[in-house]
Amino acid sequence: EEWTTMAPMGTARRNFAAELKDKYIYVFGGVFCGDWLSSTERYSIANNTWGDLQDMPGGPRAEHCAISLTGSEIYIVGGDTCSVDVFDTATLTWKNETHLHDMPEERHHAAAVV
Repeated sequence: EEWTTMAPMGTARRNFAAELKDKYIYVFGGVFCGDWLSSTERYSIANNTWGDLQDMPGGPRAEHCAISLTGSEIYIVGGDTCSVDVFDTATLTWKNETHLHDMPEERHHAAAVV
């Protein structure tokens, strides 16, 4: 086994959330040079390429996590907000899930496991 250098992300960042789904890696928000980001990128493992997607609807977010259950949805939770955002990987759009309630408190440096 050895390490291989892959294509760089469009925007360098730290404190972001990432999730692997159907041969793609999705990266949400984070921090670049002290600025919080709302941008979303997707990496194609097969093609070694990155592409920009729609920004997160709730504005910039960092220190959060991403979790995917079954289906095409990725849930974005935690960070400096109580909200829960849902990204649909089938349509590459953010969903307006009004039935999801905000968390009672912010969750900095959040983590989630299925």
